[in-house]
Amino acid sequence: MISKMLSRFFILATLLVFNSCSNNSKEEPKKVEQETVITNRIKVSPDVISNFGITFEKVSSSKLGTWLTVPGKLQIPRESRFVVGIPTRGRVFWKKSRLDWLNKDDVVAAIESPALSQTQQELGAALQNLHLAKTMKDKGNGSSLRFTQAERKYRERLGVMGLLTGYTSETLENEKSGVPFWSTIKKLEIRAPGNGILYEVNAANGEILEEGAKLGVILDTSHIIFRGLISSDIYAKIPNEALIKISIDDDEVKTKLKGPIPIGDEGTSKVWLEANVPNSTKNLIDGLPVISYVQIKESEFEEAVVPERCVVFDQLEAIVFKRDPIDPDFVIRTSVEIGNRSGGYLEIIAGLMNGDEIVCEGIHQLKQMGSVKPSQKGHFHADGTWHEGDN
Repeated sequence: MISKMLSRFFILATLLVFNSCSNNSKEEPKKVEQETVITNRIKVSPDVISNFGITFEKVSSSKLGTWLTVPGKLQIPRESRFVVGIPTRGRVFWKKSRLDWLNKDDVVAAIESPALSQTQQELGAALQNLHLAKTMKDKGNGSSLRFTQAERKYRERLGVMGLLTGYTSETLENEKSGVPFWSTIKKLEIRAPGNGILYEVNAANGEILEEGAKLGVILDTSHIIFRGLISSDIYAKIPNEALIKISIDDDEVKTKLKGPIPIGDEGTSKVWLEANVPNSTKNLIDGLPVISYVQIKESEFEEAVVPERCVVFDQLEAIVFKRDPIDPDFVIRTSVEIGNRSGGYLEIIAGLMNGDEIVCEGIHQLKQMGSVKPSQKGHFHADGTWHEGDN
């Protein structure tokens, strides 16, 4: 009897301990699923801008018009090209380096020439003979003819010295401490005939060149032109002084068309289009191939205009990434409606306004980043937030 009671007691105690452990155990917290926020906004931190190479373009309002694409080249006109030669055989010693900017009359190089020494000796002898003829004439021991001949010989030699050195006779005859300037010249100085960059260097330092050899070429890059060839039939459609836009790398230069230049080959029906290109920074290169757009007709109304490269398509939807004017660290994926297309530009009929900033370089990377696409009905607000529902 006692044994049965003890057995029941132990069973009851075991159940009590088990229930106590069960009640003290901690319940597992319920997992809360984070709701995905639907947005058209993408954060573009400075790191993202740097890594993606993002650039921004400001939307402007203008009349797009109809544009003609004309390929061509940037060229230095003939009057801005200067060939530097040497007047006589000699050894070259450069005073300037390639691509140095030169002002007119700057010394480009010095020439060590036997002709200089020979001319100085001849000029010295002619001057001595002139002094002797003058002295004899003054004393009545010589004729005027001898003096005249001596003076002519001296002037001839002085003229040769002027051709060699580039100095005037007056400068050459200037005396310092009784010594004429021409007798002190050690090397011939080659001076720049005009302003420009020393674009070509055709001799090594210390190299000997023959008389008349081309020492180098100077280009005045502050004066550069665009030249492109088109048929005369197309030219007839271009108005006088038409606007021309020239794409140079990622930049664009606007200027006015100068007009056609007659070409020598009468067998062709083509003419040259030419326009002066502003180059205040002197960084444009002679011979650089470029694409230009010549305006043939102007649109009637102004619209928002953006470069084509700033618009990307997501299937049939044209989109841009507009910078948030309130928080510039965000861009908003914005659907736009496209109008006319011409000269590398697009009219934006809806979706953008004058003064908006949009992404150009880096737009494809932003498209790949994408945004959460909604599965239910609704629409995005202008700030990129999602509004659920039909209205």
